[in-house]
Amino acid sequence: MKSTKNDKIKEINITPAHGRSRGKTTAQYVQHLCYLPFGEEWLNQQNSAIDYKSRYTFSGKERDSETGYSYFGARYYSSDYSIWLSVDPLSDKYLNLTPYAYCSNNPIILVDPDGQVFTNFEDADGNIVKHIDDGSNAVFKQTGSGTGKHYAFKGYDESQGGANEVNLETAIQEQQQLNNDNPSLQQNGNTTYCNYATQNVMKTVASTPEGINALVSGRANAMIDQMLSGNNPNYISVSKEGATEYASNGGLAIVGYRNPNTQSSGHVATFSVGDNIKLGLIANIGVAAYTGFKSLNSTIAKSKPKSYFIYVPGYVLKPVTVTP
Repeated sequence: MKSTKNDKIKEINITPAHGRSRGKTTAQYVQHLCYLPFGEEWLNQQNSAIDYKSRYTFSGKERDSETGYSYFGARYYSSDYSIWLSVDPLSDKYLNLTPYAYCSNNPIILVDPDGQVFTNFEDADGNIVKHIDDGSNAVFKQTGSGTGKHYAFKGYDESQGGANEVNLETAIQEQQQLNNDNPSLQQNGNTTYCNYATQNVMKTVASTPEGINALVSGRANAMIDQMLSGNNPNYISVSKEGATEYASNGGLAIVGYRNPNTQSSGHVATFSVGDNIKLGLIANIGVAAYTGFKSLNSTIAKSKPKSYFIYVPGYVLKPVTVTP
């Protein structure tokens, strides 16, 4: 989900049209829409001089002109009746809520992008900054500061429905986004912070009930050595294909370059998961030009040898073999 809190009246779809005035480009309002909390249309203003009417209305979702229903992805929504038109596909996970309710009947605080239950993410003061429809009622809260700012598992909020279980894909996805948006992790002179960013993702995973041995400390070379040593049973060496597939299924996968120069450090980064995958294969923090969601060769040069690891949640009592 890309939204935070809803205002009591939601205002979207102000679409600019461009004209010319004294050689400069000017913008005009084409359509202005305002809504009541559950999506009932409160105000619809259009520029009579321009023949345009957006089909993307409440919550930015496409509205069918014939039925008036809005398509959210998992199902259709009727703002006229303030209900979903079909049962939530994850309804068996939260029996205490009606499967037709929009935003758990709390549209002032919550925003529902596709009609499924969610994980909440809070800022340091406990305000909801984002929630993801993933079948979980887990709550994560921002903690730490500077280069160590990360989400930590806070517990379960059974009042919102969903299962008392953590969706690691969602947790990793949001921590990667938090790293990317954290100014303290941006390159400072010749200093880069790949190890801190990777450790932040590890800390988020480590805070969950199944996050045993998830945190690996030190600079990049030291982190890679620890994962290669086999002393941590939860980190398994795999191929590039194995790491890519594991991340595509929502797991924590890591790529590393071990610098043979002991006076320098190598590089570590996490494979993108969830919505981040379409932005780039790797969630990278490093040199400014290559920070963000990047390709593998933009993260670590093609000529450099790479190691790949996956994290296996929970207690691992004996070696695990992963076939890509």
